[in-house]
Amino acid sequence: MARWIKQPARKKIEVRNPACAIHGDATGKSAPCMLGSSPMPRARMKSSYSLLALLAFATSAYSQTAMHPDDLPVVTVSPGVSLQELTGRSAAPGAKTDQGSVALFRLEPGRASAWSHNKVGEESFFVLRGRGEVWLGNKAHAVRPGSFVLIPPSVVRSIRASKGEALEYYAITTPAWTKDDDILTTAPEGAPK
Repeated sequence: MARWIKQPARKKIEVRNPACAIHGDATGKSAPCMLGSSPMPRARMKSSYSLLALLAFATSAYSQTAMHPDDLPVVTVSPGVSLQELTGRSAAPGAKTDQGSVALFRLEPGRASAWSHNKVGEESFFVLRGRGEVWLGNKAHAVRPGSFVLIPPSVVRSIRASKGEALEYYAITTPAWTKDDDILTTAPEGAPK
């Protein structure tokens, strides 16, 4: 659990976290998070901590028990694409929130999500199993277990599983996903349909 150590203005404020140390000063400026010896870009660091905070929020603030996808209903989004919502606006009792949503997606081999973009919500994908591509506009980015993708609002995207293996990933949206915020669209020129 992170702990804040208060010190006089312009001195370092330290967050103690076994996975990563973040140092900053009283003005709010922060140095890169050091994982091993390589710095993490500020936007990625912010998103990574947002993800961790949202997951902690989802399992502790409202729910008195740990959640596991095996205990949640499966929603079929389209043929070969399913999800299980851990937290969000339509999650199970005790996990409902409008602050953010976390859903576990499963794409069967060769399947893809619909082309869409969010008007307001920022979305992140964290790949657990399998390989595939995330298309942001007309540019493909290869993903594999451990890949993290931050998708700002209004960026048209689709995620696709490789033909030979299924793809599992968490989709994290802040604020929580809504049907009205998720706009279905056509594939950009040069991208697969």
